[in-house]
Amino acid sequence: MQAKIFCAIAVTLTALSSAKSALALPEFPEKLQEATNAPCIPQCNICHRDDNGGGGTIDKPFVKSLREYGELEHDMKAAIDALAQAGVDSDGDGTPDVTEIKNGDDPNSSLDAKLCFPDGGCGARVEPAGTLDGYAGAAALFTTLVLGRSFRRKSRRR
Repeated sequence: MQAKIFCAIAVTLTALSSAKSALALPEFPEKLQEATNAPCIPQCNICHRDDNGGGGTIDKPFVKSLREYGELEHDMKAAIDALAQAGVDSDGDGTPDVTEIKNGDDPNSSLDAKLCFPDGGCGARVEPAGTLDGYAGAAALFTTLVLGRSFRRKSRRR
């Protein structure tokens, strides 16, 4: 019986922990635009694997280079200035990252990939830390109720 309760608790905690929305910091795209004088607010995928964001998706060459030159959370401008001074070219196309961003180009791609689109900007849904998406929270609650009811029925049959 205790194993079943433990299983139900584990499933519930897993559902709740995976239900969090993307936890991006809303000021990063704007700070990056300000620090580089970019013609637009860069999309989240300049640093993240995709525009959904999330801590485990920050893996693009540009942000890896940028992190080597400063703490982004405390002083984006100082990190950008240090990166520019070093002339870092993350994609190896011969144009420094900061110059590419100033020109509206993607510093992660040696192709002519652009940062600016008519509807440019961060596509991640940004919420305060610890906030749950309503549907995910409801799904977690529903799963918990169904599992609890299932375990009750089985224990009554014995």
